[in-house]
Amino acid sequence: MSKPKILIYTSLIVLGFILLYLFGVKNQKLKSTIQNNGIETIGTIVNRFESVEDGGITTFAIHFDFYVDGELTKSYQRLTGKNEYEKAIVGMKYKVKYLPEKPHKNSIIYINKPQKNEYKNIPKERERILNTYKNAKVFLKKNAQPLDEIKYLIEQY
Repeated sequence: MSKPKILIYTSLIVLGFILLYLFGVKNQKLKSTIQNNGIETIGTIVNRFESVEDGGITTFAIHFDFYVDGELTKSYQRLTGKNEYEKAIVGMKYKVKYLPEKPHKNSIIYINKPQKNEYKNIPKERERILNTYKNAKVFLKKNAQPLDEIKYLIEQY
């Protein structure tokens, strides 16, 4: 390979790493801003899913919704791993923080902050999800834990 090609490829790789670093810093700053200045509310996990990307890496994510000024806001969040995924119960309510500017993008749901007094309402929330989302029947069947598996949680409250 010629020196100009090596220089170009090396420059592109370095530029790629710089852009990834800047993107990470920006995301971390946004997350910090939401955590420190966000408005607190309660949101419901609507769907959870895992996907295997090229290279065999599994990623976990959820869709959730919450109300802002009486209007339903839908959002998405990647999870940190399988442990957090296992704690994400479809139909369960959790603490959410959001920024008023683009709350559908600028929000965080806290899987480690379930609203324990809402366990008993999971069946009712799943019914709301069925009535609100077009493909809910499919993703509830595929991704939601069966109620008999989480019954012990519901019976506690």
